[in-house]
Amino acid sequence: MRIKNILMIMVGLLIMPFFVSTSEAVERPIVLALQNSQYAAPIYVAVEKGFFKQEGVNVEVRSFPSGSSSAIHEGIASGDLDMGYVGLSSALIAITRRPVVIFATTSVCEVPIIVGLNSGIKDISGLKGKKIAVSRRGTWSDFIGRDLLSRYNINPDKDADMVMIPMPERLIAMKNGIIDAAVVSPWLAVKGRSMGISKVLVLPIEKFWPQTPGIVYIARNELVKNRKYDVKKIAQALKRSVDYINQNHKETAEIVSQKIGLSPELALEVVKSILWFSDLRKDKIRMVADALYKSGCLTKFPDIDSGVVPLSN
Repeated sequence: MRIKNILMIMVGLLIMPFFVSTSEAVERPIVLALQNSQYAAPIYVAVEKGFFKQEGVNVEVRSFPSGSSSAIHEGIASGDLDMGYVGLSSALIAITRRPVVIFATTSVCEVPIIVGLNSGIKDISGLKGKKIAVSRRGTWSDFIGRDLLSRYNINPDKDADMVMIPMPERLIAMKNGIIDAAVVSPWLAVKGRSMGISKVLVLPIEKFWPQTPGIVYIARNELVKNRKYDVKKIAQALKRSVDYINQNHKETAEIVSQKIGLSPELALEVVKSILWFSDLRKDKIRMVADALYKSGCLTKFPDIDSGVVPLSN
């Protein structure tokens, strides 16, 4: 009996590290990256209202400056980050290159086209021959800017000067006469109007890509495979945030204003200007992928069936 007890103790000591390491792996927080912008509102709300905790998932949120999609992609690829939100175009490029999946959406990604307040440009045809600020080739703002010009028979490579200027610097560039137009985020459009620098020429997403997921959440394949239940909880928490935003614009604006440095009044304009929804539709994503592929922004067509895994629908 004594020998049997000793053997049981020895076996217990041998397997204990396994259970400890397994427990630690399960309890390790999922690292979720955001870019400090209006599109982070669902994460801001989920943290503020305790939706992640209520869903029973341990999340560590890491903040990056607006326009940090590349840093988020690199962080996920290195394993430093588990997931984060990016624009749909860069997410589609990512799933053709790395083992990642798109698992949720929280809104369209409206990118207003703005022009100088006193530029005299009245419609899209007035952009012919003008200098237009966008992000690097293949990004959402670049794709939408080129798509919009093409719809009005303006060749973006021949009939316009598409220049790469960081998003935060576009208003200053417009004020100083360096550019004539820019594809910007909603908060920059609101800020430009409030400062008397610019006006919105058109809202291209609302006009040509309605109900299209634009802000999407990507995660490492390995994470979704090993902790799918936790990833689904995060998707559900984000869905709850979207529902909250749609029902509480003013309260959401107060949260957003503290995060991105807008007054509550301007933040309210921004929150109201965005279509918030959580329906991750593969057919809509496939349409965008097809347009990106035809335009040359995608060199390889992504596998939508395996690369898009809706977990909040």
